[in-house]
Amino acid sequence: MSLITSILALFTALIALAHLFKPKKESGTTEAPGPRPWPIVGNLPYIGKFHDLIEAFKNLKQEYGSVASIKLGVHNAVVICGLSNFREVLIEKGNLFDARAAFKRYDLLFGGDKNNSLAFADGSDSHSKHRNAIAFHTFAKNGSNNFENLENITSQHVYSLVENMKSQLQSDQKLDAKFLFAETIATIFVKYFTNQDVDPCDEVFQNMISSFDAVFQEVNEGCIGDVLPFLMPFINKSEFVELTRKVRAFSNQCFDPVIRQRVGGEVLDQNNNKQKIQPVKESNVINDLLETVENNPEMTLEHVIFAFEDIIGGHSAVSNSLIRIILELAKNPEVQKNIREEIREHAAGFPTMSDRLTYLEASIWEAFRFISSPIVPHVATQDTTINDYTVKKDTVVFFNNLDMNFSPELWESPDKFLPERFITSDGRISKPDYFLPFSSGKRSCLGYKMAINVTKVILANLLQNFEIEIDPSSNYTMERGVIAVGKNKSLPFVYKPVVE
Repeated sequence: MSLITSILALFTALIALAHLFKPKKESGTTEAPGPRPWPIVGNLPYIGKFHDLIEAFKNLKQEYGSVASIKLGVHNAVVICGLSNFREVLIEKGNLFDARAAFKRYDLLFGGDKNNSLAFADGSDSHSKHRNAIAFHTFAKNGSNNFENLENITSQHVYSLVENMKSQLQSDQKLDAKFLFAETIATIFVKYFTNQDVDPCDEVFQNMISSFDAVFQEVNEGCIGDVLPFLMPFINKSEFVELTRKVRAFSNQCFDPVIRQRVGGEVLDQNNNKQKIQPVKESNVINDLLETVENNPEMTLEHVIFAFEDIIGGHSAVSNSLIRIILELAKNPEVQKNIREEIREHAAGFPTMSDRLTYLEASIWEAFRFISSPIVPHVATQDTTINDYTVKKDTVVFFNNLDMNFSPELWESPDKFLPERFITSDGRISKPDYFLPFSSGKRSCLGYKMAINVTKVILANLLQNFEIEIDPSSNYTMERGVIAVGKNKSLPFVYKPVVE
């Protein structure tokens, strides 16, 4: 073969390869544009070019627009940006995108079936019943018995938290309080949802807290086995089994006495004499969940225990987000000062859930804008469309909400921490419709209102007592667009007593 022929052959091959891997175009179809996928791995090499998923999503929007298709291993996916696309998926076509991604890791974490979970289950009648039973407690209206109960429980345990911190800070003003926060919030959740007291030193309780934190870190991180399931046999699954075992030990500890109370029976009193228990049904989440089992033969005790674990495990999301919020406040001492002045003016003595602390609440929302925690991906339950692009059944939908939260077209000075943007001229909280920190529609976060209330009380009492500062020797680098602060990451802050 001559040199010229060889060059022509090579040139032809390069053109063919370039055509093979050039971005997909809409040639006779309405499929959303996106990078050409490789065999088996799909667009993982494309994603891998970027520092993180946020950068990859940003680049997808720049190259392909507000709806871009990608292939993640075995999963077809689209990444969407913009309020209109979000609303179409979450609200207008909520029933058509009511499933969750079929990641094998979720099956491992939830007893072999992701549908045991509330957050990662596909939409179903039983899933709706579980949500409804829990929502009665998590969406407590001001002035209701549930609200007053939550307020009293929260105040009691936040007071203990602050006193505990004061004691620990006598010798050193630097403290990594993440586990203290998690312990306090978990205690509040358990007492409120079960009406049971817990011993903070109880090993089963301590194991539950650390296990839920590990699970929360796990589901916030990517795993190659999620998108290439044939690699799951090579992933260590013993940790998942141990985490779920420790969580279930605590759940059984909560459920057993409630079940005995419901059915009656005999127990031994302090003198080892048998006493008859009369059936009792207190108003709490466990009883409400057990009620759904009794009234719905298709449900089992196993289902409701998993639902209970999901809502109790929410304390880990709250404690991780609390650390993220504290970081933003530590970076903005002037905001802390404004919050402190508001507390002095509107909260006499010990700040509670009932106190109207508008600037503090606005600061919490602004922190959530900065955090831009991800909306759990949805999955199409049938062939449908997004913005007129064809979306096939089982396509995973990712929401680029960080793009919306930092858009200069939507927010003035989006890179500045400005709680005032959430306060109207007459002093009310106002969140724009393009701000969706807890998603929207039928799959929005079930516990967000309770989380905000508990967070508000903790922050109010911390800032009433301490000026919080960055520790110069600590590394606060955390992954963008997630709530989880990272596995085994130490995040101490400097807590200086407030001098009146």
